[in-house]
Amino acid sequence: MNKIISKIILLSIVFIIILFFSNGTIAEKKRIGILQWSNESRYSDSKEGFLEQMKKEGFSENEVEFITELADANKVKAMKIAQKFAADRLTMYYTIGTSAAVALSNEIKDLPIIFSTVYDPVESKIALGLQSSGNNNTGSSSYVPMSQILETLKKLKTIKNIGILYTPGQSNSEAQLKNLQKLEQEFKVKVIPIPIKTKGEVSNVLTFAAGKVDAVYVSGSGIMDETIPEIVEITSKYKIITFTHLEDSVTKGVLFGLSADPREMGRLAGKKAALVLRGAKPSNIPIEPLKNFNVVLNMKTVRAGQFNIPPDFMKLVTKKIE
Repeated sequence: MNKIISKIILLSIVFIIILFFSNGTIAEKKRIGILQWSNESRYSDSKEGFLEQMKKEGFSENEVEFITELADANKVKAMKIAQKFAADRLTMYYTIGTSAAVALSNEIKDLPIIFSTVYDPVESKIALGLQSSGNNNTGSSSYVPMSQILETLKKLKTIKNIGILYTPGQSNSEAQLKNLQKLEQEFKVKVIPIPIKTKGEVSNVLTFAAGKVDAVYVSGSGIMDETIPEIVEITSKYKIITFTHLEDSVTKGVLFGLSADPREMGRLAGKKAALVLRGAKPSNIPIEPLKNFNVVLNMKTVRAGQFNIPPDFMKLVTKKIE
């Protein structure tokens, strides 16, 4: 009799344990690897937005282990982190920045990758198209239509010659050059490419170009990020307008920008990550840019360069950097 009761108790315990696990009360903790290109504010803000949205979706740090690695704006380091992440076989990966996304997508082909702060995913070859990546990637883009940027510029001043500071070999930077060149005829402007390969070239190259341009577009590249104070000092001296699509570049001194909010990009990526964790395939989730943009104006640069800002332009400004 005692043996029968013991067996019944044992079977009951086993049944309860099976039921416990099958209902997902206890399950293996999900692990998400985060590869961040650098500690520039736009990348850090995107990460914060992503984590905020994940928590809102029910995937907080209590349910998910987030493993963050910083590439320090170094492609070799990004590649090594990507290789380590690939070996770890995590549940999902979140990349912030184009170079980080490219590094990880080169290493991982069969596990979901969500990205943000990528200007042109197709040009960067991490997606076949925006409606469907055709692979294991999806995410949010930092793309701002160049036509809207030029329309905003027109309200500031009539421009005939636009120089674009870009870094050869950096896909974001080169994509912005191509997008600007496509609009020459429509906006009746001449686009003058100004390649910057090293930080040491900035002063001489920009001083040489100063007499040939009315405005300078500062593209997204590591070299530009690090040399903005020097760029702004030279352009302000010659009364040359600087503009961009990156808010943190305006924060550093660029005169104005039409930009996508990086925290919102992170939140949008978080929504897509949640869909994947609930069973959707990345290739079935469209890649999206934000629909609304901020006009950001650096008032310090306005004063330093004694730029005249028309009232109609000021009406467009949604954020001032004082």
